[in-house]
Amino acid sequence: LTKKWGMPSVDRFADDLNRKLLRFNSRFWTPGCEEADSLTLPWAGEFNYITPPIPLLRKVVMKIQRERAKALIIVPQWPRQQWYQALVNMADESQNIGHQSIQKNNATWKSKFNFTAFYICGNSPCTNGTTMTKT
Repeated sequence: LTKKWGMPSVDRFADDLNRKLLRFNSRFWTPGCEEADSLTLPWAGEFNYITPPIPLLRKVVMKIQRERAKALIIVPQWPRQQWYQALVNMADESQNIGHQSIQKNNATWKSKFNFTAFYICGNSPCTNGTTMTKT
């Protein structure tokens, strides 16, 4: 995904054990995090890597819309959910990434869900400098 859309600048929902980037935010203060509670922070001006907890998906999608934030967001493929349809409408590009293993606290959990990655340019130019088509 990063080869296609570029490298995000900050991981918004991580901790010191599962972060994907050097810069990350955590729900609570944890070693190495820049800030806690990413929903209270501004996302504009960053390329946000977002893998939110399912109960926060609606709030996260509303925040992306409100701030016109640039984001790579990975979510369960649940097309009947309102937040999923909002992402489909906002996305400049998307990609089905199938089943993924979830790593948490040094354990690997097999997921029964398919996942979709959405790339949203927000107010930023898309990575290739052109307007991408919606897929």
